Amino acid sequence: MRAAPRSIGLGSIEGETTQAGELRAIVVGALGAYARDEAVVAEALARFDAGQVSGDLANAIVAITMQQGRLGDLETCEQRRENATSPQDEQRYLFAPASSGDPAVVLDTFARAFSTVRTQDAPYLVGALIRNREAGPQVWKLMTERWDEADELFPEGSNVAMVAGVMTFGLTGNSRSKFENSRNESGESWSATGRTILGPHGPSRGASRALQSVAGYDLRGLSH
Repeated sequence: MRAAPRSIGLGSIEGETTQAGELRAIVVGALGAYARDEAVVAEALARFDAGQVSGDLANAIVAITMQQGRLGDLETCEQRRENATSPQDEQRYLFAPASSGDPAVVLDTFARAFSTVRTQDAPYLVGALIRNREAGPQVWKLMTERWDEADELFPEGSNVAMVAGVMTFGLTGNSRSKFENSRNESGESWSATGRTILGPHGPSRGASRALQSVAGYDLRGLSH
């Protein structure tokens, strides 16, 4: 994969296909965020600092930058969000903290999702925070304690956005056994999907409703 930037470049090429740009974004994002390629990270930071955040690489540049946990980057993203000239830029910087490598930033953003973030955006932001590699499990634990609050605060049906893509966090004992033996309307076990969405003591009423919305699981016997 490290050879890919040399073959497709880090900048768009006149006449290239849409797929080429999308491939470049995937490769650069993976190299910077997962492989932590020094050259790719350095280029992303340079472009972020220069305000050169546009095109196919825009999301990758912001995500790679936020993962480094540098002082001041969060404030820069918030300033750029407030001054955004397009919905795409506004959303990009709103979701930037979800890529942070600093758990404190992730947890603070989770708290803001229940206070200063617009309610139509907050559920999607929470979902992104849960997928954070550094603090995702912590965010999920906090979320299991705030389901009823989320049900009241966020738009109806938005709980799906919060739980989509959640991996197994902290399931133990009887809760894990009951949950993994649950089946959806097609008879497929929930654990077979690779997504389990329980808190440490089983799902709250709100979590159960969310799960039923996602996959039609009958979890009435597991709720508090």
